[in-house]
Amino acid sequence: MVPLSLVNHYKSKQIEIAKSVMELVGLGDRLNHLPRELSAGQQQRVAIARAVVNNPKIIFADEPTGNLDPALSSEILNFMKKINQDMGITILMVTHSPVAAEFGNLKIILSNGELINELKFQEILN
Repeated sequence: MVPLSLVNHYKSKQIEIAKSVMELVGLGDRLNHLPRELSAGQQQRVAIARAVVNNPKIIFADEPTGNLDPALSSEILNFMKKINQDMGITILMVTHSPVAAEFGNLKIILSNGELINELKFQEILN
């Protein structure tokens, strides 16, 4: 609810919006749990809920799956794709993971601070 308090919603409206966003991320049943009582994937979904609660035009995500196992990473990436498609929110994601990068609609690849193209990126991987 912290991001909601920054836009001067009444407390009752903040609670209503927070509950609906927690439902959206599949955590409506965890509203009264402390962070230590949530799994890593659930904590990441809370972070996503915090990012979308004020319906931004863009979300900046720095390695959103960096500390997650492959199954949780896939879950989070699919959820982010759903947010992009259903809510029309642009997500700018920085990642070192080729798997995560495949979820993007547009890929900008940097190597040693230099903009490179897809073909050169494949050469670097090989």
